[in-house]
Amino acid sequence: MKKRFERSQSGEGRGRPMTENGAMNRAGKILEKSKRLFDVNIGETIERELNKEAWDYERAIAGKFLLVTTTDLAPDEMMGKYKELGTVERAFDKIKNSLETRPIYHYKPGRVRAHIFLCILGLLIHKIIEKLTSETAETVLKQLKSIHLTELKTPEVSRKKLTQLSSRQGEIFERLDIDAPKELKVQEDLW
Repeated sequence: MKKRFERSQSGEGRGRPMTENGAMNRAGKILEKSKRLFDVNIGETIERELNKEAWDYERAIAGKFLLVTTTDLAPDEMMGKYKELGTVERAFDKIKNSLETRPIYHYKPGRVRAHIFLCILGLLIHKIIEKLTSETAETVLKQLKSIHLTELKTPEVSRKKLTQLSSRQGEIFERLDIDAPKELKVQEDLW
């Protein structure tokens, strides 16, 4: 901070020169972050001294936290509910990012509700995939993305065929308790 002040006074710094009062205020803001552990005196100079009592207290509680609630839940049950909060927050993050909830280009309320419903349904599918496979849904879906439909055409015959599943993909279908696709039956009117 002292070097920055001196550089400002010599005209080397950008903008207006820093005043002594401005330098002290800036130093005070920096030291504000550590005010629990240090006693800081700002006068002509800045002096700080470790607050031994605060330091001992912080060391004693490091890694511990306190939950205060108005419910009648047992402590273990309350802790479980608190940990579920992280699961819910990750789910909302997944809705916002992975499932691409936004932007919504619908203007009729029914369509907006339908869009959000489909995103929640997608989240449910993600959660089921993660529970049954013990992997992230993104990892599983990335593996399944390489399954393609190929159309083979000759002048006489046109056939649609799925790419052969890898052993990893077969394992995923097995874990999800879904019959792996062996052949594809296509209704022509859908294509």
